[in-house]
Amino acid sequence: MKTRRDGFGFTLVELLVTMTLLALVTGISTLMLRQVVNVKGRVDEGYDLQQQARHAIEMVSNSLMNVARFPQRRQWVLQGVDGEWEGLNDDEVTYFGVVHQQVRYGYAESDVKEVHFRIERREETEETPAMGALVLRLDPTLNEEPDEGGVEMVVAKNIVGLNVEYHDGVDWVHDWEVDQGLKYPQLMRVTVTAEDSMKPRRRVTLTRLVNLPWMKDLEWKQPKKKKRGKGQGNQRRGNRRRGGRA
Repeated sequence: MKTRRDGFGFTLVELLVTMTLLALVTGISTLMLRQVVNVKGRVDEGYDLQQQARHAIEMVSNSLMNVARFPQRRQWVLQGVDGEWEGLNDDEVTYFGVVHQQVRYGYAESDVKEVHFRIERREETEETPAMGALVLRLDPTLNEEPDEGGVEMVVAKNIVGLNVEYHDGVDWVHDWEVDQGLKYPQLMRVTVTAEDSMKPRRRVTLTRLVNLPWMKDLEWKQPKKKKRGKGQGNQRRGNRRRGGRA
């Protein structure tokens, strides 16, 4: 005997199949959405790291292009120190540059200041990860030799490496002594490495060539005074007198 089902409805098997398919689609959609969010987060973090590295290398290269030239000065003008820290470049560069930024407010300062770039590092602890930053020191006092005076400021965070190379006209060198035979290198190559403090494996490295403004070093000489003839002085006095009477 056949039973007849009145109306429309779902059997238990159909409901179970529908719920299983719905759960499967929901799980796949959630997984895809999570992957999209993670990718977007990594892209944003990489963009921020790229921006920090670009800002750091622009700060160093633009400042080097404003290096000061002293035709009359015979003391040091530029010093580069090669360094390394746990496999990372840890160079320092000090020079006289044209900087319009006021260092000590309320005091008269020259536009020429001692400029010093270096990496400030914070060691890793149980609570905070290791971190690096690009530090700029400005000193309005023109010292006979490089010192540690002036005011320091952080110009870019997450910077863990600074490499500055100098071209002496023949080859690239990694340091530039104060008593170097050439006053200025002909070309400089700046490399900056940025690293995410929360994800140390993520790094961004940028390199830029800096062509220093060329200026021939000339010794200052006092201009010679023109010699006047014996009759020129008397003639000029006579002209002034006649002009005053008129």
